[in-house]
Amino acid sequence: MNIEDLIFPVISLGITIVTVIVGYVRKIAKLEQHIALIEQKCKTCEGVNIKDKLGEMSDRLKALEIKTELFWNAIEKEVIDILHHPGEVRRDELLEKLRDKTITLREMEELKCILEGIVKERSSKDEIIGAVLLIGRLDQLLYDGGRFLYGKGEIHV
Repeated sequence: MNIEDLIFPVISLGITIVTVIVGYVRKIAKLEQHIALIEQKCKTCEGVNIKDKLGEMSDRLKALEIKTELFWNAIEKEVIDILHHPGEVRRDELLEKLRDKTITLREMEELKCILEGIVKERSSKDEIIGAVLLIGRLDQLLYDGGRFLYGKGEIHV
């Protein structure tokens, strides 16, 4: 079995994992909003310390964020390499900025549009799969305002 036979199954698995992770992240974000409202209404309920529960949930959320980043760190470079194309100067420039973690939020939006075009054009299977994966990554980064890319509190526009 050669490496080309493994690319599609690995990327398909990656897409599935990303979909699940994004779903969980969205659910956790909604839970955090609900918890904040509950915390405002009461400090403790029936002997349960809300602060302790929030601390536990915060720890679990941090663990999920770390796992998501480990996943992206494992595949992001390979996916970017798949999408590099000598005739696509702007796309390559944006991909390199994403790899170097110097891309701005506006550039992320631009790259996302370019990648969506790859999917619509029905390019090669590898390019489509790479584009779909990076669209998921960009959605995550844009949703988080780039904080995973740049660190907490620092948002580049």
